[in-house]
Amino acid sequence: MNKPVDVIAKQIRLRPEEVQSIEKAFTRMECSAGEEILLAGHSRVPDLYFVESGCLRLYSLDENGEAHNLQFAIEEHWISDLNAFSQESKALFGLASLEASVLWKISKSNLDHLYQEIPSLERYFRILIQNAYQQALVRTQMQLQGSATKRYQYFQSKFPYLIDRIPQYHIASFIGIKPQSLSRIKSTGN
Repeated sequence: MNKPVDVIAKQIRLRPEEVQSIEKAFTRMECSAGEEILLAGHSRVPDLYFVESGCLRLYSLDENGEAHNLQFAIEEHWISDLNAFSQESKALFGLASLEASVLWKISKSNLDHLYQEIPSLERYFRILIQNAYQQALVRTQMQLQGSATKRYQYFQSKFPYLIDRIPQYHIASFIGIKPQSLSRIKSTGN
Protein backbone atom coordinates (compact mmCIF):
# COMPACT_ATOMS: atom_id res chain seq x y z
CA MET A 1 0.00 0.00 0.00
CA ASN A 2 1.14 3.53 -0.72
CA LYS A 3 1.92 6.14 1.89
CA PRO A 4 1.16 9.85 1.37
CA VAL A 5 4.69 10.64 0.22
CA ASP A 6 4.48 7.91 -2.46
CA VAL A 7 1.34 9.45 -3.94
CA ILE A 8 2.67 13.00 -3.70
CA ALA A 9 5.93 11.94 -5.38
CA LYS A 10 3.93 10.73 -8.39
CA GLN A 11 2.82 14.33 -8.98
CA ILE A 12 5.75 16.49 -7.91
CA ARG A 13 9.49 16.00 -7.84
CA LEU A 14 10.86 15.63 -4.33
CA ARG A 15 14.43 15.73 -3.10
CA PRO A 16 15.44 13.03 -0.55
CA GLU A 17 15.38 15.52 2.34
CA GLU A 18 11.87 16.64 1.32
CA VAL A 19 10.70 13.02 1.32
CA GLN A 20 12.03 12.71 4.87
CA SER A 21 10.30 15.91 5.98
CA ILE A 22 6.97 14.71 4.58
CA GLU A 23 7.34 11.29 6.21
CA LYS A 24 8.09 12.90 9.59
CA ALA A 25 5.07 15.20 9.37
CA PHE A 26 2.53 12.37 9.16
CA THR A 27 1.35 10.00 11.89
CA ARG A 28 0.01 6.53 11.12
CA MET A 29 -3.26 5.47 12.73
CA GLU A 30 -5.51 2.46 12.51
CA CYS A 31 -9.25 2.41 12.98
CA SER A 32 -11.79 -0.37 13.06
CA ALA A 33 -14.89 -0.63 10.90
CA GLY A 34 -17.59 1.74 12.12
CA GLU A 35 -15.22 3.86 14.19
CA GLU A 36 -16.09 7.54 14.46
CA ILE A 37 -13.02 9.66 13.73
CA LEU A 38 -14.76 13.06 13.84
CA LEU A 39 -18.08 13.89 15.45
CA ALA A 40 -20.05 16.66 13.76
CA GLY A 41 -20.37 19.69 16.01
CA HIS A 42 -18.25 18.17 18.76
CA SER A 43 -14.74 17.51 17.52
CA ARG A 44 -12.17 20.10 16.57
CA VAL A 45 -10.67 19.07 13.25
CA PRO A 46 -6.94 18.88 13.84
CA ASP A 47 -6.00 16.64 10.93
CA LEU A 48 -6.20 15.89 7.24
CA TYR A 49 -6.34 12.15 6.55
CA PHE A 50 -4.79 10.04 3.81
CA VAL A 51 -6.21 6.53 3.33
CA GLU A 52 -3.54 3.86 2.95
CA SER A 53 -6.11 1.06 3.17
CA GLY A 54 -9.79 0.88 3.97
CA CYS A 55 -12.75 3.15 3.30
CA LEU A 56 -14.09 6.24 5.08
CA ARG A 57 -17.19 8.36 4.74
CA LEU A 58 -17.73 12.05 5.43
CA TYR A 59 -21.33 12.82 6.37
CA SER A 60 -23.67 15.47 7.73
CA LEU A 61 -26.50 15.00 10.20
CA ASP A 62 -29.90 16.57 9.63
CA GLU A 63 -32.15 17.91 12.39
CA ASN A 64 -33.60 14.41 12.89
CA GLY A 65 -30.16 12.89 13.37
CA GLU A 66 -30.22 11.14 9.99
CA ALA A 67 -26.82 10.88 8.30
CA HIS A 68 -26.31 12.05 4.72
CA ASN A 69 -23.10 10.88 3.06
CA LEU A 70 -21.10 13.58 1.31
CA GLN A 71 -17.88 11.85 0.36
CA PHE A 72 -16.17 8.47 0.39
CA ALA A 73 -12.42 7.95 0.51
CA ILE A 74 -10.58 4.76 -0.33
CA GLU A 75 -6.92 3.95 -0.87
CA GLU A 76 -4.79 6.91 -1.95
CA HIS A 77 -7.56 9.44 -1.27
CA TRP A 78 -7.54 12.39 1.12
CA ILE A 79 -10.44 13.28 3.40
CA SER A 80 -11.37 15.67 6.20
CA ASP A 81 -13.83 18.39 7.03
CA LEU A 82 -11.64 20.82 5.08
CA ASN A 83 -13.40 23.98 6.20
CA ALA A 84 -13.03 23.08 9.87
CA PHE A 85 -9.48 21.84 9.26
CA SER A 86 -8.39 25.09 7.62
CA GLN A 87 -10.24 27.25 10.17
CA GLU A 88 -9.16 25.04 13.09
CA SER A 89 -12.76 24.94 14.25
CA LYS A 90 -15.33 22.34 15.29
CA ALA A 91 -16.38 19.81 12.69
CA LEU A 92 -19.46 20.53 10.60
CA PHE A 93 -19.33 16.96 9.34
CA GLY A 94 -18.72 13.55 10.83
CA LEU A 95 -16.04 11.17 9.60
CA ALA A 96 -16.30 7.42 10.10
CA SER A 97 -14.61 4.31 8.81
CA LEU A 98 -16.69 1.85 6.82
CA GLU A 99 -13.93 -0.76 6.91
CA ALA A 100 -10.93 -1.40 9.11
CA SER A 101 -8.58 1.27 7.83
CA VAL A 102 -4.99 2.43 7.96
CA LEU A 103 -4.71 6.21 7.78
CA TRP A 104 -1.95 8.77 7.77
CA LYS A 105 -2.86 12.06 9.41
CA ILE A 106 -1.23 15.45 9.29
CA SER A 107 -2.02 18.46 11.45
CA LYS A 108 -2.64 21.89 9.98
CA SER A 109 0.51 23.25 11.61
CA ASN A 110 2.62 20.43 10.14
CA LEU A 111 1.06 20.94 6.72
CA ASP A 112 1.65 24.70 6.88
CA HIS A 113 5.26 24.04 7.83
CA LEU A 114 5.66 21.71 4.83
CA TYR A 115 4.18 24.38 2.54
CA GLN A 116 6.95 26.73 3.66
CA GLU A 117 9.65 24.12 3.31
CA ILE A 118 8.40 22.56 0.04
CA PRO A 119 6.56 25.18 -2.06
CA SER A 120 5.60 22.62 -4.75
CA LEU A 121 3.59 20.78 -2.11
CA GLU A 122 1.25 23.75 -1.86
CA ARG A 123 0.67 23.49 -5.62
CA TYR A 124 -0.04 19.75 -5.26
CA PHE A 125 -2.75 20.40 -2.65
CA ARG A 126 -4.16 23.38 -4.56
CA ILE A 127 -4.72 21.19 -7.62
CA LEU A 128 -6.19 18.45 -5.42
CA ILE A 129 -8.64 20.95 -3.89
CA GLN A 130 -9.54 22.44 -7.30
CA ASN A 131 -10.35 18.99 -8.67
CA ALA A 132 -12.45 18.15 -5.62
CA TYR A 133 -14.32 21.45 -5.92
CA GLN A 134 -15.09 20.81 -9.59
CA GLN A 135 -16.38 17.32 -8.76
CA ALA A 136 -18.52 18.77 -5.96
CA LEU A 137 -20.12 21.25 -8.38
CA VAL A 138 -20.95 18.50 -10.87
CA ARG A 139 -22.39 16.37 -8.07
CA THR A 140 -24.47 19.29 -6.80
CA GLN A 141 -25.85 19.88 -10.28
CA MET A 142 -26.71 16.19 -10.57
CA GLN A 143 -28.43 16.25 -7.15
CA LEU A 144 -30.50 19.28 -8.15
CA GLN A 145 -31.39 18.34 -11.70
CA GLY A 146 -31.00 14.59 -12.09
CA SER A 147 -33.66 12.00 -11.40
CA ALA A 148 -32.91 9.30 -8.83
CA THR A 149 -32.07 6.92 -11.68
CA LYS A 150 -29.71 9.43 -13.29
CA ARG A 151 -28.00 10.06 -9.95
CA TYR A 152 -27.43 6.33 -9.47
CA GLN A 153 -26.12 5.99 -13.03
CA TYR A 154 -23.79 8.90 -12.37
CA PHE A 155 -22.55 7.20 -9.18
CA GLN A 156 -22.00 3.95 -11.08
CA SER A 157 -20.00 5.74 -13.78
CA LYS A 158 -17.86 7.84 -11.40
CA PHE A 159 -17.37 5.31 -8.60
CA PRO A 160 -17.68 1.78 -10.01
CA TYR A 161 -15.15 0.53 -7.45
CA LEU A 162 -17.56 1.43 -4.62
CA ILE A 163 -20.68 -0.34 -5.90
CA ASP A 164 -19.86 -3.71 -4.32
CA ARG A 165 -17.59 -2.36 -1.61
CA ILE A 166 -19.92 -0.29 0.56
CA PRO A 167 -23.43 -0.98 1.84
CA GLN A 168 -26.21 0.07 -0.51
CA TYR A 169 -27.83 2.30 2.12
CA HIS A 170 -24.66 4.42 2.14
CA ILE A 171 -24.87 4.75 -1.65
CA ALA A 172 -28.55 5.70 -1.36
CA SER A 173 -27.66 8.36 1.21
CA PHE A 174 -24.90 9.72 -1.02
CA ILE A 175 -27.22 10.15 -4.01
CA GLY A 176 -30.04 11.54 -1.86
CA ILE A 177 -32.62 8.77 -1.96
CA LYS A 178 -34.00 6.16 0.42
CA PRO A 179 -32.54 2.62 0.30
CA GLN A 180 -35.92 1.28 -0.90
CA SER A 181 -35.78 3.61 -3.91
CA LEU A 182 -32.29 2.38 -4.76
CA SER A 183 -33.52 -1.21 -4.57
CA ARG A 184 -36.34 -0.36 -7.01
CA ILE A 185 -33.93 1.34 -9.40
CA LYS A 186 -31.58 -1.64 -9.33
CA SER A 187 -34.40 -4.18 -9.75
CA THR A 188 -35.71 -2.45 -12.88
CA GLY A 189 -32.24 -2.42 -14.40
CA ASN A 190 -32.14 1.37 -14.80
